[in-house]
Amino acid sequence: MESEAQSLFGEAARLASAFRLAEPDLHRPSMDYQECLAALMEDLQEESIAAEDVLRRLVEKAEPGLHQMIRPRFFGWVIGGSHPMGVAADFLTSAWGQNAGNHTASPAAASFEKVAATWLLSVLGLPDCSSVGFVTGATVANFTCLAAARGEVLRQVGWDADAQGLFGAPPITVLIGDDAHTTIFSALQFLGLGHDRVVRIPTDQQGRIRADKFERTLHDLSGPIITILQAGQINTGAFDGFADLIPLAHQKQAWVHVDGAFGL
Repeated sequence: MESEAQSLFGEAARLASAFRLAEPDLHRPSMDYQECLAALMEDLQEESIAAEDVLRRLVEKAEPGLHQMIRPRFFGWVIGGSHPMGVAADFLTSAWGQNAGNHTASPAAASFEKVAATWLLSVLGLPDCSSVGFVTGATVANFTCLAAARGEVLRQVGWDADAQGLFGAPPITVLIGDDAHTTIFSALQFLGLGHDRVVRIPTDQQGRIRADKFERTLHDLSGPIITILQAGQINTGAFDGFADLIPLAHQKQAWVHVDGAFGL
């Protein structure tokens, strides 16, 4: 006899397949945010609802407000669609319900992460000793790497930010191009470095940092320095001139952070 879980999972798979296989009349939502909110908003009920009814109501209320991101005609922003194999694996990941916070709690989940990290370094041609962290998106990626930068440039001048915090710490100068992505500024804000305390460097028409302006600005600086470069400007795809800029930064013992979200 089919269990409740089997029936529920089967129905969820059927509904998911129907969404992906149907030929939509529209490639964008038929309802905007306010309409979706009105459709979804209701008082929290005191009685339970049958699981099958929850699935049905979820689909009925949600699908009119979904973009067809899985379709080849979706060209919005830089969002990619999900692959059926990835979706199937994600089903299993959710069904397994593992807390993957450490190697002991879920050895398999920790192993998957290590293997994926090894493959990623191979694909990108990065050194095997590189550290890899899987994050939620560009903001947290920049936050994580800039946190490492913050700690290291302060360590080099004798300040342990992890132990002592930032109160009384030597000031850090952050050099950034005028066309840096917005996620960088969010990360700097979260890290206590400030989104307005940066030194902005003029860029060319493709969004690349101008090497002459970079060198002139860097020449007058001292103390801890973080430079932020781009591999792939979001609108043009342009790369900053790494061959010129990185040696200049290293002459000042500056940490070089590369935002490679769109071009790495």
